[in-house]
Amino acid sequence: MTTELATRPVASGRVSSRPACPADLPAIIELLGLCLGEGGIPRTEGWWRWKHEANPFGPSPVLVAEADGRIVGLRAFMRWLWRAGDRVVPAIRAVDTATHPAYRGQGIFTDLTRNLLDVVRAEAEFVYNTPNRRSGPGYLKMGWVDHGRVTVSVRARRPFRMLRSLSNGAGRTASPVEDDTPVIEGRRVRDLLAAPCLETFLSPGTGARYETPRDPGYLRWRYVDIPGFRYHATWEAGRRSAAAVIWRIKRRGDLRELRVVELLVGEGRAAVGHATGLIRGVVRASGCDYASAMTAPSTPERTALRRAGFLTVPGLGPRLVVRALGTGIPPDRAAWRFSIGDLEIF
Repeated sequence: MTTELATRPVASGRVSSRPACPADLPAIIELLGLCLGEGGIPRTEGWWRWKHEANPFGPSPVLVAEADGRIVGLRAFMRWLWRAGDRVVPAIRAVDTATHPAYRGQGIFTDLTRNLLDVVRAEAEFVYNTPNRRSGPGYLKMGWVDHGRVTVSVRARRPFRMLRSLSNGAGRTASPVEDDTPVIEGRRVRDLLAAPCLETFLSPGTGARYETPRDPGYLRWRYVDIPGFRYHATWEAGRRSAAAVIWRIKRRGDLRELRVVELLVGEGRAAVGHATGLIRGVVRASGCDYASAMTAPSTPERTALRRAGFLTVPGLGPRLVVRALGTGIPPDRAAWRFSIGDLEIF
């Protein structure tokens, strides 16, 4: 946690804010547990360190609010990098926030957010996040712009079971990742990172869309070092092309979802064919009720998903909100090249 932030007042005369320090971590975890519960995220000190200290894009700026000698509010931003062709774009994603129930209604969330925006304004082009229905209106009041929902593609293997589960509400709540995730050919993401063909399908990002630079360091942090989640990989390589799939299994009520978090497709038709075959094999072997993925239109990934039987479902994905910082100009809705791995769990 950075110590470069200046101490600033917040709206209430009883509450003040300051930069978080390492000694605050137990109190931060306690506050997050009180306000947010466990859910599917392991809100532990290890999780916090992975997310906010080991992040390959840099440590997170964090502010806490204090009152009566204890931490009663929290606001954390994550540093992130996007790549648009040969241009690297620094950005900020608004993530963890919590206010003690006894101190709500005093403007702590708004003031911590605005104070932290002032701190990061000069280092990033824009700030973005995917708020829920309760927090979304607050961001819009502070100048975030609604970019709509990110498109998700779905393949239903057991459609009647899905409809029955969703109609009674059982399939609307996500649960923690399962422990019995099947492993095709015993492969894990760490095996993929050691594969000689790795560079073959790590795209150099020659297009104009904004995408996360998926280098080996990022992939290791995101899918190997992450606490509490199990990701798996399978890949295929030919002489001149290759493709890889990274996925996990999760419960959503009584349904099993295969979540394709990354689809890495090399150059050319052969790579798309590799990707299509891999997706079909993973879906078939997983025993899932349905599979989901997130890709941009007119990309090799979208083509592979379509050939593997996935259909795009408008209005199903998370809502994206964005705000410019300084002289930065956020990408428009059509400029993103998201994967599920870019957005889930954060």
